[in-house]
Amino acid sequence: MHDSSDFFVIDMHVHSFCSDGLHSPDALVKYAKRKGLNGIAIVDHAPKVDIDVIVKRRFKLYKHAFDMNDFVVLPGIEFSFPEGHLLAIFPDFDCDFSFGEVSCIGDLYGVVKDFDGLLIAAHIYRRSGLRDKVLKYIDYLDALEVYPPSRRFNFAKELNIPRVAGSDSHTSLTLGFAVTVFRNQPTSIYDVLKLIKSGEVYPLFFKPYFLRRVLDCFRWFSPTYIFKRADVC
Repeated sequence: MHDSSDFFVIDMHVHSFCSDGLHSPDALVKYAKRKGLNGIAIVDHAPKVDIDVIVKRRFKLYKHAFDMNDFVVLPGIEFSFPEGHLLAIFPDFDCDFSFGEVSCIGDLYGVVKDFDGLLIAAHIYRRSGLRDKVLKYIDYLDALEVYPPSRRFNFAKELNIPRVAGSDSHTSLTLGFAVTVFRNQPTSIYDVLKLIKSGEVYPLFFKPYFLRRVLDCFRWFSPTYIFKRADVC
């Protein structure tokens, strides 16, 4: 799908079988490399119970995918608040998290900053995104995820904050439908986060969002998805 020989691209929003995706982190890396991506951010949905234990277990799987491949894997979590969804992305797989007291966006901001992570407003133009509430929480955010785009709302370009893109992929079919392009080559996970914070990135869309929605629905009919083990992650 992509020829990334001349630039560095990361799909900043990918789900694995640790939440509602189809594939393991190892498999996601394999498929992403085939599509010419340089990295993915795995941001499985935050569990409702035992979050610290489950996130640490997930991050071990993400780390294995990172260690076994010459490929960038960013460990993260997608949080759902009444105001909208946010992506918390971290520079390390071995953070000693404590999310038990996180009940609002401000609480999450404090935890993310304690670990030098990124806080990104996810798919801001969707109903599950912050939409115009971005302005209220702008001081908490490091970037805005602007896929899918919107004709009705287009305020992100007017704000002085980096814009990124991720496919919100749940299967290999839709990996890389939207990516974040880096103007400079990152040398580490820390460098990736630093370049995003400094705005050395831009979003790039390859396929329409409605196609992503349709294709990802096929996972519901996969035996792998139907019978996946609850204790894996």
